[in-house]
Amino acid sequence: MTGSDEGMRFWTGAGALIAAAVLSAILIVLLLPLLRRHAMAQPNARSSHREPTPQGGGIAVVAATIVVTVGCAGMLGEMSSAAAIEVFTVLAASAFIAVVGGIDDLRPMPVAPRLLLQMLAIGIALAAMPTDLRIAPFTPWWA
Repeated sequence: MTGSDEGMRFWTGAGALIAAAVLSAILIVLLLPLLRRHAMAQPNARSSHREPTPQGGGIAVVAATIVVTVGCAGMLGEMSSAAAIEVFTVLAASAFIAVVGGIDDLRPMPVAPRLLLQMLAIGIALAAMPTDLRIAPFTPWWA
């Protein structure tokens, strides 16, 4: 990869990050009235807040990330079917974690099933990712 290719990848990634952040902020503002009506967290002994606080803003973050990722993949042109499957699998696992979190926000789940579902989604995402994109590529995905 040449220096100009690396620079282009950096600015494409930075642009995608900024686009996802802006879209996420817009979605949070739009969702806030709905979250205030239906997803208020009441303070308890473990809370970091003292008054009821809307929860569920992660929906906006995950939705923005998915939209920007799919948009970037479309702008980059043809993608191999293997790469498309990897991207789709990681996005589906991310959406699954978001759904589990959303359900837990509305109706608290016991820790063990929630942890198992999150571990399942993370395992699927790691198994789908190319080895060179993992944080520790020398470690087997199941570890």
